[in-house]
Amino acid sequence: QYDLEPRDASSATFDTSQIEIVDELPDLNYDIYQFLDHASERYTQSKTALITVALSMRMTMYVIDLFWGTFTNKTVCEELLRCQKLPEEWRPKIVGTERGPFELMLMQYIREREKEDGLRIPFQVLKGSEHNQQKDDHIRGLTSWVESGKVKILASCRNRIHLMSEFDHFPKTEEKDCIDALAQVNKIARPGRSKDFLHTRPVAQKEKKTGVTLNEVIAQIEKSGRIRLSSHMVRRHDK
Repeated sequence: QYDLEPRDASSATFDTSQIEIVDELPDLNYDIYQFLDHASERYTQSKTALITVALSMRMTMYVIDLFWGTFTNKTVCEELLRCQKLPEEWRPKIVGTERGPFELMLMQYIREREKEDGLRIPFQVLKGSEHNQQKDDHIRGLTSWVESGKVKILASCRNRIHLMSEFDHFPKTEEKDCIDALAQVNKIARPGRSKDFLHTRPVAQKEKKTGVTLNEVIAQIEKSGRIRLSSHMVRRHDK
């Protein structure tokens, strides 16, 4: 059972029967993304939602975790840092958030903690033109994903019942922070243009392996007859 009012199917935006609960992730390649919808102190019922999504190469969103509730800046910061200490395959490559006074206060605290832990959270901050768009418009962008079965939730996901509640009762529910955060994941995972973001703290890219050794490259150059590399010009390394 869900924790909100009974669902009114006639007014519901999402057909939640299309959202599958899975016991584990299929054996595919994923990129991990997070989006932080930080609570605004202007609203006493406002809560923080930090959603973690594994996005497959087939463009299916698997919600693997949902950190949701009323928290202090310290608690939110510790959760973000905890995720950056996970094994590389589970570590978020981008953490999106919105620009606002409460987010700026949180960032100041995070910078200090990053220095202490020697970590760097790969933030992308949405510009005003993005986060000022009506929240309901953001969320409706998930309709095609849900209808095509591209939104799935891991059974072990924290607060998954509440997430389903928000889907079930949208747009009439007052609580929609979690599905709004999920809708924003698509923006940070597939940005249309770089100017969609206020600023970015990218993850260091790994050097790609070509599968060709230095000695093989030298041999190919010498074989071409265009140039011959003498031993004093290049030191060969066999590995």
